[in-house]
Amino acid sequence: MIRFFTALRNRKTSKYILLTTGIIFTITAILFINKDSIIRHYVYKKIESIRTQHQLNIGFSNLKTAGLNKLVINDLYIGPQNQDTLLKAEDIKIRVSLLKLFKTNIDIRKIDIKHIHINFKKTDSISNFDFIYTKRNNTNTQTKNSNLNYSKKLKQLFSFIFDLLPPNAQIEDVHIAYHNKNDHVTLSIPSFKIKDYHFNTEIESNEIHNSKLLQGIWICNGHVKDDTHEIKAQLFSKEHNKIPIPFLEYRYNTRIEFDTLSLKFSQHNQKDIISLQGKAFISGLTIFHNRISPENVFLDKGIFDYDINIGKNYIELSKETQIRFNHLVFNPYLKIEKNDNWHIIASVDKKDFPSDQLFTSLPKGLFHNLEGLKTSGTLSYHFFLDLDFDQLDSLKFESSLDSRNFKIIHFGKTDLRKIDKPFLYTAYENDTPVRTFEVGPGNINFRPLSQISPLLQNAVMQSEDRSFYEHKGFRIETIRESLIHDIRVGRFARGGSTISMQLVKNIFLNRNKTIARKLEEALIVWLIENNRLTSKKRMYEVYLNIAEWGPLVYGANEASHYYFDKEASELNVQEAIFLASLVPHPKSALYQFTDSLQLRPSLNGYFKSIARRLESRGLISKDEAQNIKAEITIAGKAKERLLEMYHKSDSLETKPNTSILSNKHNLSEHLPRQ
Repeated sequence: MIRFFTALRNRKTSKYILLTTGIIFTITAILFINKDSIIRHYVYKKIESIRTQHQLNIGFSNLKTAGLNKLVINDLYIGPQNQDTLLKAEDIKIRVSLLKLFKTNIDIRKIDIKHIHINFKKTDSISNFDFIYTKRNNTNTQTKNSNLNYSKKLKQLFSFIFDLLPPNAQIEDVHIAYHNKNDHVTLSIPSFKIKDYHFNTEIESNEIHNSKLLQGIWICNGHVKDDTHEIKAQLFSKEHNKIPIPFLEYRYNTRIEFDTLSLKFSQHNQKDIISLQGKAFISGLTIFHNRISPENVFLDKGIFDYDINIGKNYIELSKETQIRFNHLVFNPYLKIEKNDNWHIIASVDKKDFPSDQLFTSLPKGLFHNLEGLKTSGTLSYHFFLDLDFDQLDSLKFESSLDSRNFKIIHFGKTDLRKIDKPFLYTAYENDTPVRTFEVGPGNINFRPLSQISPLLQNAVMQSEDRSFYEHKGFRIETIRESLIHDIRVGRFARGGSTISMQLVKNIFLNRNKTIARKLEEALIVWLIENNRLTSKKRMYEVYLNIAEWGPLVYGANEASHYYFDKEASELNVQEAIFLASLVPHPKSALYQFTDSLQLRPSLNGYFKSIARRLESRGLISKDEAQNIKAEITIAGKAKERLLEMYHKSDSLETKPNTSILSNKHNLSEHLPRQ
């Protein structure tokens, strides 16, 4: 009996095997017989979709299959309608997954391409690649953020990329070119091979910009792992020269070169989160742009070990991330979250590290005054920013650099103590030097603080930096308020600079408004203030003697003679407040007067505000503060200039547009700094 059932079971199993084999054979046969129609249906469907969305011309001379799972395309071309062709490929052979082909989905397993040319061409304002940037119209509009899911979209993107990258490929004779008038950039790849996901190739670069030829031959190698979603690549020069990144000099007037660039990247998926981990390394980086620095900026070595998490509505750079440039190592944290609006949290904490790690790691050419600076001791740095665009007033900003046993051993290129004794100062306008004069007794207009009216000293301080003698170069709360204001108005309208920062900017730094300059400014201020390289009294004395008080009018005493024909020690309270009002916008000084040579009534609010502060310090009486008005008697060269200006207007039977003039510098909107 047992043998009977065993035999019966074996017969049934054999039947199932035969039946399954028959089904597979039948499906394979059907697929083989209909493979052309399946492939054509898929390809034409995709082509029609792309053609409709982007208004493109897409065509080929021949589309056929070879064998069971190979697709052959001859003379493929792609380009916008009525424009030059963007892409041409002579022969394309693609081997696909048979199983996915049955599901009408092409999964590329191997690809061979010969003679592929990609030609980006721009003529005036029209180009043959504009469609790349054109957004598709979406008639099915949804509620705000209903479609927001960064992790899902990134998963789809990575799946597409890794499915598209074949384990094996042979691509011959690749040319990628960009043409715009007399500027040309060409990348040539004689042969690009991928074998078992490993690749190695040469890239030849030729760039012609302003009749100047830049050439380079690069080696690129690495591997791609489809199953683990891992990419590793390295780029370096074949001739051991620096690699210039093409196109940047033409497009952005920027030159970037490096010795070696390597990248390692892996993707890990969780339920609603994608984790990206890896390392980027660059050596011998050189950058030049006149808005960054007038010299080449050089970074010897930079390493970025990153751990990035992407969720439904946020991107997070975790605290496991480590950045190393030259000798300095730190762990930043950053989270950018999108709800109804953006919410940004960023922080850096680095405790008790050798101070020389910071100053010897500063990129050469970027911090000119600090090059060669040698220090000893330890530093600790703390930074925190919490910015919610829905609640700007709740913005949190913290930044502090603390030292222990810190000492400057050698100053390097610039002696930061130079303002402690007489020195030559050069004033600039639009990056052009306009005047050079001594800040010291050799200048007939130089005045020590003892010869400058206390009214003027205090009026300027109350307007610009009322806690100057108490802080150490920075007012964090003022910087925070300036950030809130600038974000609210959408531009850099208020800087939050202290007198110390203004002094350093004018004496030590170039006039380019860059982040690098602000960082150098902050470091120099910290070095001067925390190491007492110059006394506060001397700093303020220098400030009042180099400040601009009108077009080409520099220093308090020169300003006193220009506007009132008197010494800086003889100014009354109205005159002092008026001069204080000119410091933020000295070029607008004469526009504060009417054709009758009287100050505009809009200045009354500013005058009263400063007067109240002078009264609180015992410099004027309560009655003087309450009764003060924006009234002064103009004299000196300023009066001559005003009479000349209005006389010319009268001779033309017109008068200056007072509404325009008053808007040049409306001090009722410029409240004194707290």
